Amino acid sequence: MVARWISLLDTYDFEIKHRRGAAHGNADALSRQIHVTRHCKRPDCPQCIPNTEVTVGAITQKNVTSDINNELNNELLGPSESNWLEQWTPPVLQKLQMEDETISTVISYLEQNNTKPCIRSQNQDLVTLLRQWDQLSIENGLLYRRYKRIDDEVFLQLVAPKAIRLQIMQQLHNNRTAGHLGREKTLGKLRSRFYWPGMTNDVIRWCQTCGPCARSKPGPGIGKSPMQHCTVYGPLECIAIDIMGPLPETDSGNNYIMVIGDYFSRWKEAFALPNHTALTVADKLTTEFICRFGTPTRIHTDQGREFESVLFAEICKLLGVEKSRTTPYHPQSDGMVERYNQTAQIMLAMYVDENRSNWDDHLPYVIMAYRAAIHESIKCTPNELMLGREISLPIDVIAGAPPNSTETECPVQYVEWVKDALQRAYEFAHENMQSSFQTKKRYYDVKLNTQTFEINQLVWCWYPPQANIKLGLGWTGPYNVTRRLSDITYQITSCATGKSKIVHVNHLKPVVGDGYINQLTTVDITGQDYTETESGDVTVHFDNEVETFLNKTETTESIEATSVVSPKPQYTTRGRLIKPRIPYTP
Repeated sequence: MVARWISLLDTYDFEIKHRRGAAHGNADALSRQIHVTRHCKRPDCPQCIPNTEVTVGAITQKNVTSDINNELNNELLGPSESNWLEQWTPPVLQKLQMEDETISTVISYLEQNNTKPCIRSQNQDLVTLLRQWDQLSIENGLLYRRYKRIDDEVFLQLVAPKAIRLQIMQQLHNNRTAGHLGREKTLGKLRSRFYWPGMTNDVIRWCQTCGPCARSKPGPGIGKSPMQHCTVYGPLECIAIDIMGPLPETDSGNNYIMVIGDYFSRWKEAFALPNHTALTVADKLTTEFICRFGTPTRIHTDQGREFESVLFAEICKLLGVEKSRTTPYHPQSDGMVERYNQTAQIMLAMYVDENRSNWDDHLPYVIMAYRAAIHESIKCTPNELMLGREISLPIDVIAGAPPNSTETECPVQYVEWVKDALQRAYEFAHENMQSSFQTKKRYYDVKLNTQTFEINQLVWCWYPPQANIKLGLGWTGPYNVTRRLSDITYQITSCATGKSKIVHVNHLKPVVGDGYINQLTTVDITGQDYTETESGDVTVHFDNEVETFLNKTETTESIEATSVVSPKPQYTTRGRLIKPRIPYTP
């Protein structure tokens, strides 16, 4: 193909000149293919379908256009019809108010006499409106309520019938022009336009049951569980393993550090690795640690692939080692190793070169310095508990060792002395460890807020990888609680995919409602029709009007329509509504 082009171009006399891209816009524009992409999902969008007349309408309460302009518009453009929203004209609002039993009753009382009627009714909405008799008035056939702001400005609020309250909340909270703001801002926008009895409770319930709002709040939740402790009584009863990295590649090709820590003696081992595959990690653990110190009773790791592999599981099975793991994205479950990773990085940063390519050369010396220092929680050095003695540092060679007060010529007596010294050291370390834990727990549990979840309860789960993405939603779900493993761990199952996982209780928060559809406390939404589009959007049908308001990023299966039961209101002996306590839900 290229040869044919070259032979064809040879027949012409031309000169090739270079022109930068910014000045070569004519040919660059012609070489681009036009991609027609529709950004909206409306099948009858006039901007996406050619040869379609566009007529834009608006939501108004009063018709301020003159009759002449109306006739001209009808003659040129035809009947005014909105592209996006159904227009609420005064006759339509009058009809909706008259169809509402409570509002029509109040209107009839206002039209009959100017005095407040003395009636007793079980209809609490009617009682609430009659209590505000002096603030109610009829303007142009519509019932309004006079509302006075903090700045003493008085304006009229339209008393909204039940038929349009869901659409009002959609426009003032879920719509793109509303922004899913909080309950106070949503209530402020609502008060400046509409009113109905129980409006505040409806706004609170609506915001609490809003799925996008619950998923976009900062995490990891409102709960805080008590501090837990791993009780051990001797070295190698439980060790923790973690992978630190990736770090800058060294001259030897190492990028990672495998850290091993003993929960009792606080002994640390660190090995430089070129990768952290299951084979590399298992080989280093077996040859460098187990062959020198022996087989531990239990190994505690995170849920990395190298630790959850079949190879690592077989090694633990052959050696008779119990394997435990942390909950996902909860490094506090392996706090000893995670805290040492921070210390090791700070120590290495002080000795590496400017290219940071020789950190593996300094790693053994940094580990030696850490093991020779007195640990705060056990009040002694890891060397003393693991080796039974203190190692000699370069300063000991320079200054000389102090005279040994325990010299003995009998080897058996020396062995007994070492065993007795180690036993006393273990008891001393255990007492200090328990004391240190109680001190830390006292400060950690100051703002304790324990959470418990029941079986089959819907919850949101915090997912840090999604939260770390710009404009990402950190809370995923909803999930169904299927099993309670302990006070701090739960097994949950995704309602969309059916996949199960075990998570920490601090990464969960309860779902108010069903997690998909917003709810009001005074409006029953069981009569609505809910469907799911191919893109995963939940669509609500309001009397032949379609409004898409919730985008589910994780739902792949269809959602069955379920009836939502509103909480039954409770009243005092004098007929006053008992308002439940509003919990804080981020």
